[in-house]
Amino acid sequence: ASARSHFILWGHYLCGSVPGGCSMDASQSFVQKWTGRPLGTPDDEAEALRAALSEHPHPRASRPDFLLCTNLAVFCWLLRRRGMRNKLQDVGPALHVLGMAFLADVPDIWRLEMLEDFHLWWQSVDKDIFAASQELLSVQMWWQMGVRIPFVPLAGTYHTGATYDPPQKPTLLVLRSAFWHLPAGRVFASLMERFASTGVHLAWLGRYDFSVPEHGPQEPKWRSLDEMARHTCALDVPAELSQLKVRDVMSIGLPLMSPERAWILRLLHDMYRGWGQLHVEYSSERTPRIEKDDWPHAPFYDPKVDPISRLSYWLPLADHFRYPHVLHFASLPEMLHMVHHTNWADVSVKLRAHNRKVIINSEQFYRRSLLELIVT
Repeated sequence: ASARSHFILWGHYLCGSVPGGCSMDASQSFVQKWTGRPLGTPDDEAEALRAALSEHPHPRASRPDFLLCTNLAVFCWLLRRRGMRNKLQDVGPALHVLGMAFLADVPDIWRLEMLEDFHLWWQSVDKDIFAASQELLSVQMWWQMGVRIPFVPLAGTYHTGATYDPPQKPTLLVLRSAFWHLPAGRVFASLMERFASTGVHLAWLGRYDFSVPEHGPQEPKWRSLDEMARHTCALDVPAELSQLKVRDVMSIGLPLMSPERAWILRLLHDMYRGWGQLHVEYSSERTPRIEKDDWPHAPFYDPKVDPISRLSYWLPLADHFRYPHVLHFASLPEMLHMVHHTNWADVSVKLRAHNRKVIINSEQFYRRSLLELIVT
């Protein structure tokens, strides 16, 4: 590597939220049009992506020392494994931090080819390093391709400096969730407002679409991490097994509550009718290189076909059960009682201590990985 290493952060997802992350970048247009146009062969698309990177104003954008690839796997697969030129020399090695379904946005006709090639890629002496930010994703890739990709949690907001500083009067911070869009979510929100009005202040982070509702408690507002830390505890009704917001609130020491297992199981069963990390949409292909296995359940779920026992089997991988010191309630009265009578300061100390251990391990992994990539 050169004395001053150059790398591309290839994580187009939400790149518009990063200052200058997509400005003057032809690859942004390439990615934005990905699902809305007819696609050629993988080699054709790889060359088109390289051409887009060559138009970037930085002279090393198309020839970095290494790549940092996040979320979707398909684009770095094109850069590293496809194209007519010497693909492993003109684009440097990569650290892949996968955070979405492996076959997300991969055309159906490419899927088996990508699975088989990734299996060979993982077995090769290639310098690339792989990690998954979701434990379930590591399991799915093992089931589909027989590859062992380590689960490395993201650090979230650990280094922001925000610290738990609860108020005298109990306040409950309600985290964003697709659940609040549903009829059941609207009913639950109304009941919470009524029961909590005399003793607990509710602070709503709002909904993902940021639209102003005609009625109800939703407040389409972002709060700083310091503001979030100045609440007694947070409530999350999850619409997914794993989301970064859980690690964010743990990183600032904000205690977290969620419904008990039976509630979450029913909710995710309903959610996965349309989308989700376990959704069956990306499960149809498996590389034939996998030996016969004895998995009790495939790590995908179709609520129209599969028994709910399959979803129940994978539920322990959910953040709300995977991480300790998350408190669970079975009813609305129990939730409000917990807000008033739990020693939240003690919970905060314990979850921060556990989170610190997780972050230390994650940072050690990334330090080792970067050293391997930049040192020849």
